[in-house]
Amino acid sequence: MGAALDLHIHDTDFVLHLLGTPPAVFARGTRDQGGWSHIFTHYLYPDVVVQAEGGWNYPDQWGFQMAFQAVFEHGAVEYDSGATPTLRLVRTGGKPEPLPYVPAGGQASGTTGNLSSLGGYANELAAFLDCVATRRAPALATLSQSTESLRVVLAELASVESGSPVNLSAPVQS
Repeated sequence: MGAALDLHIHDTDFVLHLLGTPPAVFARGTRDQGGWSHIFTHYLYPDVVVQAEGGWNYPDQWGFQMAFQAVFEHGAVEYDSGATPTLRLVRTGGKPEPLPYVPAGGQASGTTGNLSSLGGYANELAAFLDCVATRRAPALATLSQSTESLRVVLAELASVESGSPVNLSAPVQS
């Protein structure tokens, strides 16, 4: 299952968090001796185009990168863990502008710092430790959300194997 369950599941989880489960997925991938090393998925929503990819078949010197782009009617937002500023907005007809962010455990900032300097998982780890310390179940990243992300990634793998879209309203065959 390779990179799909190691890396790409986080992309899928993010898509589901933002948009819910799509009616279907269509995925392609590249395979090496360890399994699927890169996966490209189209989440087949009726009114929005969503594509995500994840993999580990880059040269060693490439390094780790998290990124997304969201295109809207009058502009686009980009996050790139390897860029400064990390988060930026480009409005139609305008120039790129940094977006302020709230660092883990900090106050809102108007600076253009690099979120990756905080570690990509700083907020996630802080929330987990808070749940442990207060003995509360997480409000986000619940067991049912995690289970749904896994179900969708398994459907993506079924799509890669079959070469066809997989309907998510039907049970996924493994």
